[in-house]
Amino acid sequence: TTPMTLPADVHMQPRPLALDGTPALLLGPHGRTGVVLIEDWGYEGLCARRSLRILAELLARDGYPVLRFDLPGMGGSMIAPEAVTGIDMLDAALDAAIEALRREAGADQIVLAGLGLGSLLAARRMARNRHGISALVLMAPLLSGRLYLREAQIRGAMIAERTRVVPELPDGAAMSVAGLAMSEGLSRDIRAASLGEAAIPCECPVLCLPRPGRTGEEDFAAALLANGSGAACVSFTGYDELVTDPTLAQVPLADLSAISGWLRRTLPAVPPEAGNARDGALIPVHGPAVLTGAGFHEELVTLGRRGTLVGTWCEPGAHGRRGRSILFL
Repeated sequence: TTPMTLPADVHMQPRPLALDGTPALLLGPHGRTGVVLIEDWGYEGLCARRSLRILAELLARDGYPVLRFDLPGMGGSMIAPEAVTGIDMLDAALDAAIEALRREAGADQIVLAGLGLGSLLAARRMARNRHGISALVLMAPLLSGRLYLREAQIRGAMIAERTRVVPELPDGAAMSVAGLAMSEGLSRDIRAASLGEAAIPCECPVLCLPRPGRTGEEDFAAALLANGSGAACVSFTGYDELVTDPTLAQVPLADLSAISGWLRRTLPAVPPEAGNARDGALIPVHGPAVLTGAGFHEELVTLGRRGTLVGTWCEPGAHGRRGRSILFL
């Protein structure tokens, strides 16, 4: 089966969850070792969505429960981007995702796999509360907040020039890239942030994927290899094609396969019958995945013959549905 085709397997049907103001999808069987995928911010995060979905499918086929979720201000989050007052809101969302994976899949060994800003969030979680975090995967690790923001501003200027659309900043926003705003508070916190190998315990298994030609990232990976017995490094050769465009982005299958292979060797998935579930049964998700906004509520639903498609059912809050329904494709 190719990564683009899902088998008719109940474990490969995404299960919608509603976290604290943000939607999430759980994929894979019940198991002790689970993975939380942490997206990048803004344009890069949008470009990488399909690739992270395919990575989730690869890991789920290997027997790992995998949780993907929207950061506050991204995707289907109920929080507007300019309302994200600081990085602590992203930290809290990651904590909620970890707790949901433990609760819904029975996972007590958590692997945090982050891309870009997501790598910084993973390292911050390890630094402030290592409990239950068994391994890290750092894709295009964010080593310097200042450099990260500078690259985002350059990309925003290039997109504005190409599209001939001058971005309009909403109140409270520090920058906007392709219409995706970042608040002044989050920008301030990222600018002051950095990721060093000293923040990662030497005994913690960590896979680092530096971008080719990025000397800082390659030096960081080399320092991890020198200091940590459980460290490994794979060059992120498909990164540039990954962030080319949200619709034209190419999935870096070789890099994703390297991640799944490293995880199989480092923390093999515990078969369902050896874990806490009986006969591999899934822990039931209680109630629908509903998010409530100002005057409306949304429910994440699965669609299709195999239940592998995901949609959002949105209704007015106070008086229920009126008139015709509208379907967006």
